[in-house]
Amino acid sequence: MFKTAPTKQMNMLRTLFLLSAILLSSASRAQSTVNITIKNIRNAKGVCCVALFSNPTAFPGQLNKATKSVVVRATKGNAKVKFDNVPSGTYAIAVIHDENEDGQLNTNFLGIPKEGYGASNNRLPITCAPDFTGASFIVTAKVKDLDINLKYLL
Repeated sequence: MFKTAPTKQMNMLRTLFLLSAILLSSASRAQSTVNITIKNIRNAKGVCCVALFSNPTAFPGQLNKATKSVVVRATKGNAKVKFDNVPSGTYAIAVIHDENEDGQLNTNFLGIPKEGYGASNNRLPITCAPDFTGASFIVTAKVKDLDINLKYLL
């Protein structure tokens, strides 16, 4: 005959299963904070636009496809930016010092940037835009601190 009441072992298995499900669920929802210090801002004109990307094909220029973005007033020297509630994963950050506040990185007739720019890991090729692979970093901890040095070519 079949037993209708669960056994002790079945109760223990159910409890372990529920605990595992709860732990996995909370781990997948773990959120981090990414603190960024933008360094070497040459003046207090305009704004600094900071974009956090998880999409390699959108980095660095498709701001509408950024995971998160923020615009802060420029300050000569350094500025701090914080992104909260960032899920674990691989990201890259692009920064521009938009001195004339037109929403883009202005260049001269040769395509050389006239405004400051930067990227995570401070890998800034001279002849092209930074790529996601060189600028990427992994978020796993509760807090990730990054320094990004702006570069001015003109």
